[in-house]
Amino acid sequence: MTPMVAVLGAVLLVILAGLPVGYLLLRDLRLALLVAPLVTGLTATVSVILMLVGGGELWWWLLLLFAVQWAATPVLLRKVPRVPAPHRSWADLLWLAVPLLPPFLMVFLPPVQWDSNSIWWLHAAYFTRGGAMVREYLGLYSINITHPDYPPLASATVAGAWTVFHGYGFYVAQFVSATLSFSSIVTLGYAVRVVTGRAPALVSRLAAVAVAIAAWATNSGAVASGYVDPLWATAFVAAALLLLIRPDPLRRPLLAVLLMAVAAFTKNEGLVMAAVLAALATIRAHRSLRRAWVLWLPVAGGLVWSALARHFGAKSDIASQVDIGSVLHGDPQVYDRLPPTLAAIWGWVGTIVAVSVVTAVLSGLTLRRQRRAFGLGSDLWLWVVGVAYLGILSMTYVVSTNPIRWYLNTSISRVTLPFALLSVASAACWAVVAVTGGRTRGVRAAPAAGPHPLPASPPPSGPAAAPDDSPVPEELGAGAGVTSATR
Repeated sequence: MTPMVAVLGAVLLVILAGLPVGYLLLRDLRLALLVAPLVTGLTATVSVILMLVGGGELWWWLLLLFAVQWAATPVLLRKVPRVPAPHRSWADLLWLAVPLLPPFLMVFLPPVQWDSNSIWWLHAAYFTRGGAMVREYLGLYSINITHPDYPPLASATVAGAWTVFHGYGFYVAQFVSATLSFSSIVTLGYAVRVVTGRAPALVSRLAAVAVAIAAWATNSGAVASGYVDPLWATAFVAAALLLLIRPDPLRRPLLAVLLMAVAAFTKNEGLVMAAVLAALATIRAHRSLRRAWVLWLPVAGGLVWSALARHFGAKSDIASQVDIGSVLHGDPQVYDRLPPTLAAIWGWVGTIVAVSVVTAVLSGLTLRRQRRAFGLGSDLWLWVVGVAYLGILSMTYVVSTNPIRWYLNTSISRVTLPFALLSVASAACWAVVAVTGGRTRGVRAAPAAGPHPLPASPPPSGPAAAPDDSPVPEELGAGAGVTSATR
């Protein structure tokens, strides 16, 4: 088998394997194609966890889980009411996907990135060797430098492809990794399309493309070369938009939950931020707590992996380096690391964040009523997420014992991506409100004040959250059809 045939076969495998569940979630084949690789990645993750606990070979568990999915999907399709997701036309799909193809051509570059080979694909290699070997490798001191505690989604998906297309081909690994990232970035664009779906189609689609393209804002070479930072960051921000900006997000939370699971199972900071997002979304939906429990499933799943990895001896470089006493007592050697950390963060994303903050403040002063009429949640939610991530990221650098300059130089361009995405998403939502003036397409603009027409679905609340007095559009309802005006 030639390398190119193996690459194409692996990409098709990653897409087709997750297609039934993707269709079950979105009830449209075109949209299912967008999220299918993420479903495959999550299935491969569960397979690795089951292999770690129960032993055996990875391909056994993959075959079992995919067989169950393919067998159960037709039954569930008949039992679960059909509520197609909005914005599922071919025009929407092409708008979301085509602008991303040129920058993704970097996937053809040689697969030589350090982290890709020494962390994610190395993990994938020992995942293919069976449960006993994985348990042994997790506890090896000699591979602690490869972060064996990291969540397995990206590596598990590559390992699944390698179990079918033998030979540990690096181009296979790079294309599979890029397929996951492409799926997540396109889904981020789709989340923006859903959130701004009440605007004219052209305005909403342009906003979606702008936010998706921002995935290349900080380190363009990381997106299609096997790094996982774009994967977890875009999935996380997409979930944040669906849960914090869309009105009544718990009516149809499954796509957001899937995206949170992708973030939580991709990288440790993704798990931490998934917990932050689950907490904020729960606060926002505090009057519907009976429906909010589903938001904590990705966090629980990520904690299961973390506990298992540590049970079998995996060491976290951050956790093993933390000196709580030095942090609590204000040791200058610890806190002297904070100024260069903040300076490095500012150097990569300071301008885009500053422009977005100014835009948000000015827009909040002049367009708040129009935003409320448009049906968007408070922009402050996104900035609370950003501040939380700033605190977590800064503390990670402060408590590490790695030389600070080296640590920043080797990672800061990748880990600052969430700031860029949140900033562009905030500005894009305000731009849509400014262009439309709060008027909606196919839905009458609501007055600035008045009783909410759906008492069972309370308005968002929380830190300075604006009341959502606008009618919930049809495409966001649980049992509503999708009209031509909202597609």
